[in-house]
Amino acid sequence: MSDLGLSDRTSSTKSKTSKTTELTPEQIQQQNILRLNGFRTSTILRNVSNDDSYGEEGNSGTDGMDGKIDDILNTQDEDSMDPMHRFGLIALDSLLKQEDNDQNNIAKGIDLNMLGLDLSLDKHSHILSKTFASPWLETSRSEVEPLFTRPESFNINANEIVPVTERMPSFNDLTLFFLFYTKPRDILQELAARELNKRNWRYHKELQVWLTKDTNSEPKSIGSGAEQGTYIFFDPVTWEFVTKTMVLYYNSIM
Repeated sequence: MSDLGLSDRTSSTKSKTSKTTELTPEQIQQQNILRLNGFRTSTILRNVSNDDSYGEEGNSGTDGMDGKIDDILNTQDEDSMDPMHRFGLIALDSLLKQEDNDQNNIAKGIDLNMLGLDLSLDKHSHILSKTFASPWLETSRSEVEPLFTRPESFNINANEIVPVTERMPSFNDLTLFFLFYTKPRDILQELAARELNKRNWRYHKELQVWLTKDTNSEPKSIGSGAEQGTYIFFDPVTWEFVTKTMVLYYNSIM
């Protein structure tokens, strides 16, 4: 009698083992989902057996799993729902089933062909940004850049451009100072210095500023190499003309 009971338990264990090992890919996927959502092994095995019973009745195992997921989501309030069910794979499965839903579009993405984009063109010769300004525009535009016309005054031929050397005399003193201090080691700095020299401006090498004689007073000579008088300095820091009386040595200017 004991041998008979032992043989029955052995055969029952073998049948369960063979039933567990002979799983379809869908059942294996279901087991993984249940494990990730915190279900026990007994629940997983019971779910597999229920799927088999559904299959015998004419329903697939996947339909049985979907029914269980729907029961979990429908019987629980969203606020009181287990976070594993609310934000886990079970909630994702329910989300993907919804057809017209904004969250569904976020989960699955949007097909670019549905946005009216022509993706049949060669990607190397066609730039999408040239014809697709924004996904929120109700109408598509042929070109993102607006149409414009160039004024006739902008159409200048190279022969009509006056050389910069001929334009220097037309600039005022402030413009020449600007070119001198903002274009170091440039031809414009040299041209501005030459034009300032023509206008009786001299560069003080020690003070590193430009100066010229005040026309309202005449300087007095105090030797063969110096004179004393009133001079007008240009301060590049404050961008102002400053008048000072000083002794000027000729070898300190250029």
